[in-house]
Amino acid sequence: MVRKPALTVGLVLTGGALVAPVDASTGPIPIKCDRACLEGVINQYLQALVAHDPSRLPLSADVRYSENAQV
Repeated sequence: MVRKPALTVGLVLTGGALVAPVDASTGPIPIKCDRACLEGVINQYLQALVAHDPSRLPLSADVRYSENAQV
């Protein structure tokens, strides 16, 4: 019984090495987006919200929205 928790911790600790790092952005927002970049994204979002124009949102071309398993 003592081995199961140790095995679980070992799998969790080594599991991170199995995931490939992401090096490229998948949309208009860069991967290394600092505070000024994030403020710009929020400003774009708010402008699109006020204009009721979802095409102005800073989203990738292949973005999909779903809610309660409905696309």
